[in-house]
Amino acid sequence: MVCCRPPFDGDDPAKVMAMQITHPPEPPHRLNPNISREFEAIILKLLAKDPNDRFQSPAELVEAIERLRTPAPVAQPTAPMPAPRPTAAVPVAALASSPWRLLGRWIGRGALSLIGLAAVALAGVFVFRPDWVRGKVADLLGLAPPAAQATNIVASAAQPEPLPVGPKRETLDTPTPTDKTAETPAAPAAPATPAAPPSEEPPAKTQTTAAPSPEDLEKLLESAEAMAKTNNFVEAEAVLQKALDQCGDAPKLRARIETAWQTIQTDHIAYEKKRAEEAAAKAASDKARREQIEADARALVAQIEPWVRAFYLEHALQQLCAMLAKTSDADLRAALQDKVTELQLLCDLKKQLIAAIKKGRLQARALPLTSGSMIEGRPAAADADGLSVAVGTGSGTIELPWNRFAEPAIYAMLQEAFATGSGTTMAAMALYAWETGRAEDAKRYFDLAKSALGDKLPTALKRRAEQG
Repeated sequence: MVCCRPPFDGDDPAKVMAMQITHPPEPPHRLNPNISREFEAIILKLLAKDPNDRFQSPAELVEAIERLRTPAPVAQPTAPMPAPRPTAAVPVAALASSPWRLLGRWIGRGALSLIGLAAVALAGVFVFRPDWVRGKVADLLGLAPPAAQATNIVASAAQPEPLPVGPKRETLDTPTPTDKTAETPAAPAAPATPAAPPSEEPPAKTQTTAAPSPEDLEKLLESAEAMAKTNNFVEAEAVLQKALDQCGDAPKLRARIETAWQTIQTDHIAYEKKRAEEAAAKAASDKARREQIEADARALVAQIEPWVRAFYLEHALQQLCAMLAKTSDADLRAALQDKVTELQLLCDLKKQLIAAIKKGRLQARALPLTSGSMIEGRPAAADADGLSVAVGTGSGTIELPWNRFAEPAIYAMLQEAFATGSGTTMAAMALYAWETGRAEDAKRYFDLAKSALGDKLPTALKRRAEQG
């Protein structure tokens, strides 16, 4: 507020937040030359990065502000008191017998009456206008609520005139304003600050801290440069700020410190830019690696897809495991782990279908072949490599490999064998339906598997459901 701008500003909120964490605020006196060094020290202490460097309590802040507003009073020379003049002696008996005694009695009675009226009036004011009374007492004693004092300090610092630093003189004979507007008490939430009477003394010159010796300055500068070399720019800027506060009004020392400050600021900006570029390069590299891993995983899956479509699931699983054994990339192996889990579920499903066929649980039906023809018969026996179909009413059978049967024939046998089953079987049926493009059936089987397994539902199936 004093400098009419925020400490850190910019179009990009992320950059502004980074500046708030890493960059020191610009010294306020550069933006508003009317700000004193003492007031600037208070502002910079409030904006310190380390909480231990800030004011530790509101009382400490108020004390610093009071020291700023109330400088040490200037000792005034005292003039010797004049000797009392000799007075003519008046006989006591003359006073007792003269008319002056009667006049004194009337004056005493009138004074007592005035004092009584004043006491009654003062009591009424205390009862009906307590805020007004507190304001008047604050006017006489030069006091103000802490909130009003802080408001006065900020307002006076924002004005172009320098802060008054002369000793305060309070007089009890200041005429009380009679305007009704001035007598109106302020709202309790924000009481009006009484205006201090103008100082009759000329503004005293602000006392500054003695400038450090050239040797001490060299040590501070060397310390800041050493910190900057190790990328501790915040600590280096704090050291330079300390040197800047101690150099006082010495122009050469101040110029030397400001030059070092600009150099460290330039290095700090270059360091942050380099870090941002390295982070961007790492993010781009990670993205390229993820894309490459996904491409490699798709290529490996594409090699086993023909085995899966031919219902040679055991061969597909063996081939994928052999490929993973040759792969040293842990990320690629993690990306293919879900596919391994899916193939294991499908292999178990095929084993259950073979067992159901051996038990004679499947009825005779027309089974379509990949050549486009049909075979009428009942599945009689099966193994990992093929299926035997009993045709006609005799005992003749035809043995065909699994890749000779069209995919709808295999799906029809699975539906007949597992119209109902365990949660794991329903999960495998959902996977097979997804592999063959049957989304509605996959959703139905997935719901059955989820109801049966609950939290034990395979993670691979959950991810497959999320992918749709």
